[in-house]
Amino acid sequence: MQCLRIGHKLVLTLGTLAVGMIVCGLAVIYQQEFGRLQMLLEEEGRIIQAQINVTRAYIAKNYVGKIKQSSMGSHLHVSRDHEQDPDAVPFPATAIQEIGQELGLVGGYQARFVSDQPMNPANAPKDTFEQKALELMKNGAKSVSEIETINGVPTFRRASADVAT
Repeated sequence: MQCLRIGHKLVLTLGTLAVGMIVCGLAVIYQQEFGRLQMLLEEEGRIIQAQINVTRAYIAKNYVGKIKQSSMGSHLHVSRDHEQDPDAVPFPATAIQEIGQELGLVGGYQARFVSDQPMNPANAPKDTFEQKALELMKNGAKSVSEIETINGVPTFRRASADVAT
């Protein structure tokens, strides 16, 4: 810097300052956009949860309830293993679980029920996120969410309490 004249020093200093301000500005914008993205993902998660709850209640009322009251009700029954039984229809929760699996196959979203005391062994926690979410919800959390990388893909995960009724 001793060989540089005052004009060159000023340009170099201002250039360095400008680059620093741009980097700081980009960091602030990144944080704001990341927060906004998380907010949008949370809202989408709440919408999906509401859709699942409404669908399960609708199936219980308009399919299972009507089948039990119909003349076919004596021949049909509700079962978790309905695929192997031609006289069985799925429980509403089983139907929701299977719909969630199908959606996962086409790349929409995946939804499943998880319990630390599952009636269906497939509903046991499968990973640390599900175990942590169950613990947090036992302690009063209404939902738990995080973004983690799964198979190289950033993935939004959300768990919320769905108490069996």
